[in-house]
Amino acid sequence: MLRLAARRADTVAFGVPPLTGDAQLAELVAIVREAAGERFDDLELCAQVHVVGDEVPEALARQMGVDPAEMAAADAIAKLSGTPRAMADTLTRRRDELGVSYVSVPAEYMEEFASVVELLAGR
Repeated sequence: MLRLAARRADTVAFGVPPLTGDAQLAELVAIVREAAGERFDDLELCAQVHVVGDEVPEALARQMGVDPAEMAAADAIAKLSGTPRAMADTLTRRRDELGVSYVSVPAEYMEEFASVVELLAGR
């Protein structure tokens, strides 16, 4: 599916398990890069953030099938934690290293994520 998306789509969204880390995401990006060829720089790569902040709500952890402590310890791409500056730096690093420039965040985290968006504006 990634190869097809790399060849045909404008945006490639990575639907990955909740404990996926940067290394696993890098492997998926490499598949897209290879399949896209010269198109790669024109693609927009998207990753979903499910949790913003240091706490993983118990209901969300159950829904995703993970233990909140496990998700926090895994440095999963689905969770952004720390200060707004740390979160913005993480997203900037993923953009620079992996090409992931599109991030979707659940509406329930709109307030927490707003300060991150402010830091990222124009970067």
